[in-house]
Amino acid sequence: PQFRNQELIDYIAQYRINRFADTPSFFFSLLIMCQTAKYALPGTKSITVGLGTLSRELRKTFALLKIPVMHCYGMAENVWTIAIEDGEKAAYAEEIKCRALPGIKYKVLNDAGAEIVGPDRREGPFALTGETVMSGYNNSDPKEAERMNRITKRGTWLYTADACRLEGEDDELTISFLGREQDLLRVDGTYYLPELVDEVLKKIPGVAEGAAFVREDSHGQHSMACAVVKQNKTLTSQEILERCAQELPSPAVPRQ
Repeated sequence: PQFRNQELIDYIAQYRINRFADTPSFFFSLLIMCQTAKYALPGTKSITVGLGTLSRELRKTFALLKIPVMHCYGMAENVWTIAIEDGEKAAYAEEIKCRALPGIKYKVLNDAGAEIVGPDRREGPFALTGETVMSGYNNSDPKEAERMNRITKRGTWLYTADACRLEGEDDELTISFLGREQDLLRVDGTYYLPELVDEVLKKIPGVAEGAAFVREDSHGQHSMACAVVKQNKTLTSQEILERCAQELPSPAVPRQ
């Protein structure tokens, strides 16, 4: 059913809905509606999130409500066979580890484009295949559909343009979403996330706000960069970079 605001809250309360499966935007809206209605989702056993990940703030909110959160990766992530499980694998952890879905195979690639095999922790560009994985783009513009298929489809494998970390195999496989490849810096097979730099910038005295990002130069080379709002006008860019160099791995240090 399609509901609006109070109608949805009334429906949840009346029928005692205690498990939810949807996208991150739904859960953001749900919390806003609950706040307005002063409804704390009593008795909720778990939520299952797909087609994206909850922000840290939303995860903390559900942790305060004592509602376990499960993340899954793939177009079939909202199947209720996952959502109705007893929640033992749900977590309040800071790092998101998505469940692998039955019938879908996953892999990450090394710098040469080959699969990184084995059960050990491994990260790289992410691909998946299975009967429920899309077979191709059906765009109103045939040329655009053809272009997208060339980029994302290789045989039965869908190359997602996401970067992920895999740990374990088969039923014990977990998937950690790192971000979109274009937003991350990868050096010698290791990803360096802008969030790592953000945490350091926040701790520098005289910095009001700071945000890191990956930039590409005219030669196609990628490096970390950052933008900073200063509280202390005497704080120099060189001092900020020196502090970053003290606390960050060399590839993650922003370039001037």
